[in-house]
Amino acid sequence: METTKAIVLNCIRYGDNSVVVSFFSEKFGTISSLVRMPRTRRNDARYSLLQRLSVVEVGLDYRESREMQGIRNISSFHTWKSIPYHPLKVSVAMFLAEFLYNALRSESQNARLFDFLEKSLIWFDETDNGISGFHLILPLKLTLFLGIRPNIEGYKRGMFFDMQSGVCVDVPPLHKYVLTREEAAFLPLLLNTDYGQIHTLALTREQRWHILKIIIVYYRLHVPGFSPLRSADILREVFS
Repeated sequence: METTKAIVLNCIRYGDNSVVVSFFSEKFGTISSLVRMPRTRRNDARYSLLQRLSVVEVGLDYRESREMQGIRNISSFHTWKSIPYHPLKVSVAMFLAEFLYNALRSESQNARLFDFLEKSLIWFDETDNGISGFHLILPLKLTLFLGIRPNIEGYKRGMFFDMQSGVCVDVPPLHKYVLTREEAAFLPLLLNTDYGQIHTLALTREQRWHILKIIIVYYRLHVPGFSPLRSADILREVFS
């Protein structure tokens, strides 16, 4: 039996007695498992371990050839202090879980990426500042680990950004996936913002929403199978 830390990305009911869970694990990357969980009072507590973005420890019989891994046991690794109870954090967590589920669905083992996500979530759980911008900065930082980070070397004010090629350009390309001079000016600012500086970003609600739409389009261009996100509109309503 193998033991690994894992972040819950998605959990859906499968019939009356099981759930299908998608994890991003420290040892094996993204894995899925069919977990037997009949509707009982005892399993209600166990089901709470599988809330999105929970960090858990799982024991499993891992077989690379299997589509569904068999889980022997599961326990909490971090107990969140605020994420499940803070109304804004709940909405951000819902969005990020769906975002990460799409972005990491084919990701193999990557301990550095797991460490980044785990520490990011711990910061988000413990902070009182930067809640309204965390969902922008984490996906941008994530691009580094996925090999799709926007190349802003040599950026000068007035340049455009070609979203397909991921580089800054002086002349806009002929296709539609290009950021205007004004939009491109946000890239160096956001890519160089650490979590502790998020609360200093002077962005309006509409600017945050517009930037989020750009980030989603960028991921759809560079991550195969990245689907439209239903939780994005919910997040917009929460922050309106």
